[in-house]
Amino acid sequence: MVERKIIMKTSSKPKEDQITRLLVEVANLHDEGVKRFWREWRNFRKEIPKTLFELRKQLRQVWEQEILGSQIVKILDSWVNFRHPGLEGIAYFPWKTELVPPRILPNSGNLRGYLAFAVLHHLPVLAVCGNPNCPAKYFIARRRDQKYCGGECTAYAQRQYALKNWREKGQFRRAQRLAAKKKNLMRGN
Repeated sequence: MVERKIIMKTSSKPKEDQITRLLVEVANLHDEGVKRFWREWRNFRKEIPKTLFELRKQLRQVWEQEILGSQIVKILDSWVNFRHPGLEGIAYFPWKTELVPPRILPNSGNLRGYLAFAVLHHLPVLAVCGNPNCPAKYFIARRRDQKYCGGECTAYAQRQYALKNWREKGQFRRAQRLAAKKKNLMRGN
């Protein structure tokens, strides 16, 4: 019983919110944002910009689900089975097991493993913001039908809804009111 407590206390498991944040960071990685990414995620400094951008491209394809399910599985399998060049023949363990809670997690430097783990965990709620000007359009939705990431994009959605309502109903109502007002003025004269 004592060993279990020690394992729980000293476990180096990453927090779920960090894994989710990493997933969103890679999907929204800006073309000029590699240095910031490396500062924030020091474990992944061995990833050169070219490979980070390729991972971003693949992740966006999975996120937008613009490819077939079999292609998504192919991408995730390539991430799970990836070995960095130069590590062939060296004992490298990209995955670790944990008993509390029972699961398999990527080791600390396994970026592709973290991405595969997070994608599988969040796949049903990976969403793309409906605001075309959203600076970070890839987000984890709280509901399956959520179309905007929140904040300024929610205000954008409200403005779009109001504009649509005006075009469909408001202009017609206004024209009717003005016509009725004009008619009443003509009767009064």
